[in-house]
Amino acid sequence: MHEPAFLRLVALVAFAGTYLGLGLGRVPGFRVDRTGIAIIGATIMVVGGVIRWDQAVAAVDAHTLVLLFGMMVVTAYLRLSGFFALVTAWMVHRATTPAWLPGRPRRHIRGALRALRERRGLSRPRPARPRPDAAARPATRAYLIALATASNVGSVATLTGNPQNMLIGSFSGLSYRSFLVRQAPVAILGLACVFAAVWLMYRRQLPRALRAAPRRERIPVHYPLMIKTTSAIAAMLVAFLAGAPIAL
Repeated sequence: MHEPAFLRLVALVAFAGTYLGLGLGRVPGFRVDRTGIAIIGATIMVVGGVIRWDQAVAAVDAHTLVLLFGMMVVTAYLRLSGFFALVTAWMVHRATTPAWLPGRPRRHIRGALRALRERRGLSRPRPARPRPDAAARPATRAYLIALATASNVGSVATLTGNPQNMLIGSFSGLSYRSFLVRQAPVAILGLACVFAAVWLMYRRQLPRALRAAPRRERIPVHYPLMIKTTSAIAAMLVAFLAGAPIAL
C-alpha cells in the first residue's frame, strides 16, 4: 500500500473511531471516557505519521485553553458560593404558571449566563412535583428540554459562550463587541423559538397550575466568596467590552 493511501486510511480510522467513541461516551470493554478517547485518537494520528509532532503541538490553541480554564474556575467559585442554588430558588418561588417556569426567567437567565461563560454546573430544574410520577414526567421532560436547549442556544451570543466560539474568535480576530452585536439577535430569536417549540409540544401535558411551593429551605451561601466572584466577573465583562484579549 502506498504511504499516502496508508496515511489516509489511518486518519479515517482514527477520526471515525474517535467520533464513534465520543458519541457512545465510552469504549465497550475499556474504562475510557470521552477525554481518554480524544487523547487516544490524537495519539494515533501522531504515531501513525498522519501529522508530525511539531505540527500537532502548533495546532493546539493556547488562548482557547487558557480561556476555558479561567471560565471553569469562575463557574466553580459561583457554584461553591451558592450562587446557582440562590438564583434557582429565587426563580422557582416566583413562578406563577407551569409555562412560566421553563419559558421565561429560567430560560432567559440560563441563556444569558451561558452567553457569558462556558457552561458548567448550573443548577438542576425543579420538576412540577417533588418526585415525578407517570403523570408528571411530560412536564419534567419539558423543563429539562427547555433548560438544555436554551443553554446551547444562548451560548451563540458571545465569544465566551462555548469552545467553538472561542476558537472562532482566536482565529478570526473578531472583537467581543463585534461578535456580540452580530450574534445576540440570533440568540434572542433562538430562545424565542425554544420556548415556542417546547410550549407547542408539551402544552397539553403541563398542569394547569403549580403546586404550592414548599417552605423555603435555608440555602448555604458564602457571601464573601460570591461578592468576590461576581465582582471579578463584572470586571472581566468590562474588559471584554473594552477590547482586552479575552484569554488574558
